Amino acid sequence: MGTGLIQSNDNFSIHAPVNLVFTAGVERFDTTGGNHFITSGSTYMKSSDVVQVVAAHCHVFAADIQLVAGGSSIKVTNGGIEISSSGRVSINGSPVKLNC
Repeated sequence: MGTGLIQSNDNFSIHAPVNLVFTAGVERFDTTGGNHFITSGSTYMKSSDVVQVVAAHCHVFAADIQLVAGGSSIKVTNGGIEISSSGRVSINGSPVKLNC
């Protein structure tokens, strides 16, 4: 098979009543000249190696955020921040003020 091209000088819509699947054998590139919006009930990303976000600013708005790596985790909720680790926790930098 060769290369396929679909082009529109106006709006272009794809609708599937059940599932819509895109498969690329090697790499897939999505490019948008403006903003790119994804709306869904839930959004899942799975990678066998790396997930990387590169941006001037990254904003996350959620009821809670949990970062987990091995035996360590950081959980941020509207009630507080919890840091736990099965190993040593190091804080480096300027003095940290607690309950001031």
